[in-house]
Amino acid sequence: MDNKADFYQAKELVINATEENNVGSITELDKLLAAKQILCGIAFIYIFTVFAFLIYPASGGVLLEICKTVLPPLATLIIAFYFKDKAS
Repeated sequence: MDNKADFYQAKELVINATEENNVGSITELDKLLAAKQILCGIAFIYIFTVFAFLIYPASGGVLLEICKTVLPPLATLIIAFYFKDKAS
């Protein structure tokens, strides 16, 4: 019966000291992964818009103009934020 009681008791949680210091921190690799995912999403939206323009030129043209206006500055902001000068 004591073996059952020991089985259900809480055990000590062992945490590596390096993991303890990095909890909640965002590394450069995390930033690069996020930038890559966002830029891939922008590329997907642009490719989808080009296909929409090829299939339905009238309504696809409006989407293409919006994408040509909005997506390049957005991509530039993301790239500039990630690759900004680290010296300052």
